[in-house]
Amino acid sequence: MKPADAKLQRWIDLLAALLRARYGVTLEELCAEVPAYGRDVSPATIERMFERDKDELRALGIPIRVLDEDSEDGEVKRYIVRAREMYLPYLALAASASAAPARAAKIPPAGYREVPTLSFEPDELSALLRAARRARSAGAPMLARDAESAIEKLTHDLGLPVGVVIDESGDGSVRVTDKRSAPAVAVLGAALLRNKRVEFDYRSMSRDATDRRSVEPYGLFFSSGHWYLAARDIALGEIRNFRVSRMTRVEMNDKKPQSVDYDIPRDFSLAAHARAKEPWEIGDDAPEEMIVEFLGQSGATIAARALGAPVAGAAMRRSFQVRRIDSFVRWLMSFAGEVVPVSPATLREHYDVAIAATLAGYSA
Repeated sequence: MKPADAKLQRWIDLLAALLRARYGVTLEELCAEVPAYGRDVSPATIERMFERDKDELRALGIPIRVLDEDSEDGEVKRYIVRAREMYLPYLALAASASAAPARAAKIPPAGYREVPTLSFEPDELSALLRAARRARSAGAPMLARDAESAIEKLTHDLGLPVGVVIDESGDGSVRVTDKRSAPAVAVLGAALLRNKRVEFDYRSMSRDATDRRSVEPYGLFFSSGHWYLAARDIALGEIRNFRVSRMTRVEMNDKKPQSVDYDIPRDFSLAAHARAKEPWEIGDDAPEEMIVEFLGQSGATIAARALGAPVAGAAMRRSFQVRRIDSFVRWLMSFAGEVVPVSPATLREHYDVAIAATLAGYSA
């Protein structure tokens, strides 16, 4: 096992032991539950290892507490992680059928984690989502990623009902949609479990056309409030991302149901594939190289420059592989002139149109 993997395993074992102990646990008792603390290691080494692990986990936000912390030297200390301080509460939308009928109790001074369920009215959730979207569009890549993660947690990861999505009209409002996409997800999930090819009609927004696609599913992931299928497009021979809500007539190959149609490459990682995508990189269209020039020296601009590939002979220019030009243009606009489009001409045209439309909105 690699050192980093060994440390991660040790941390997981330690947290599991601390969470199981409702009334605290001593270091001696931890040694019996954490294998890494009992493998022919001297007591002094174990104590140093534990103190280092405790400090590092606390730095990551894990609330490891010491019971009777003021005890005199020589007294045995007990350590504990309280579950209510460790986990975030469940989130619910008050307007949905699955939400709690009453609003959550007032949050006590100890913190929101003391509340088992937080129930939001639609306007409250809309306000949170609008704030997260504003943060995402501020132009700082790290902030954008954190804001995107917050949006995913608000709309999916933390238990909001299936069907709660952000309205794409731009006002950030919340609506509960019908569940017409549920059958598609069910078919795709079954195909993934059995490695079977799938066919569906797919609406491409950039080409304003619907085509029949035949793909080999590699995985489903959630991004920007939508489910996407990562799959190898058989006709193109490339891995593409397909938004599930744009699929209709989803059909799994039912020939030879007991045999697989394809194998997913061993080096394919769905987590890495999904994490690596910026908004303008997600889509089913072929990527197009677009070059921009960085004119400013603000922290956000310098950080954004690292996202692109260098352009030979132009130190301040970067190349990007873009599938969704509309998202890319909106991102460029967030830098208020510090990042400008260079090529191709279609990028400059979209940028000029977006600038003109924005100015027209404030012309009064």
